Amino acid sequence: MSHNEVEDSRDVPRAVVAAAASAVPIVGGPLGVVLQEVWAPRWQRNTVEFVEELADDVEVLAMEAEELRLKLEDEGVAEVFYRAGRTAQISSHAATRRRCRAAVLNAARQPENASLNLRFVRMIDELTPAHFTLLKFLQDPAADEAFSAALQKIMGGSIVGPTAEAVGYSEEHIQLMNGDLSRLGLGQFPGGMITGNGMLSKRTTDLGDKLLAFVEHPVAGDG
Repeated sequence: MSHNEVEDSRDVPRAVVAAAASAVPIVGGPLGVVLQEVWAPRWQRNTVEFVEELADDVEVLAMEAEELRLKLEDEGVAEVFYRAGRTAQISSHAATRRRCRAAVLNAARQPENASLNLRFVRMIDELTPAHFTLLKFLQDPAADEAFSAALQKIMGGSIVGPTAEAVGYSEEHIQLMNGDLSRLGLGQFPGGMITGNGMLSKRTTDLGDKLLAFVEHPVAGDG
């Protein structure tokens, strides 16, 4: 193989990657087209759904168009709106998109908390639905009847196993998510041995409680 042929063989993969990344079809290969066909419709669909569902929410909350415009022109609310919208565009989780809508609505209702609102919308982007499931569980473990009943049979031990069984994730996943929640100051469970009654204690922080309230959808009866 000549020197030029070697260079050409190296350039082909680079051309494919570059074309695919920019969603530009390449001569002799459909990879860019395939990626565009997969990526663009979902991105566009999520965007349209987010805006339409948010508009429905606003209508249910009886917020007038001009009132909405004024709220969205508030610098802090606008920042939450754009960040939440961007997260909703790329998320494949309906629960995450729902939390994004809640973020916009709750930011509009409490614009004076701009700094905290922005911090929370960043957390929605960083945390998965599983994180929120665990955080909600840690807020009130005793509310889970199956969890409480299971603890009646044990004197104590590690909370990881019973929690994993209650929320439906592996112990390894629970440990990883617990580390994330602790790092963000939202809550955590202890790593050592505790009594059965101790496992029923609230484990969220004040910040964690406020985040859960912020992602709670304010439209009554909306699934």
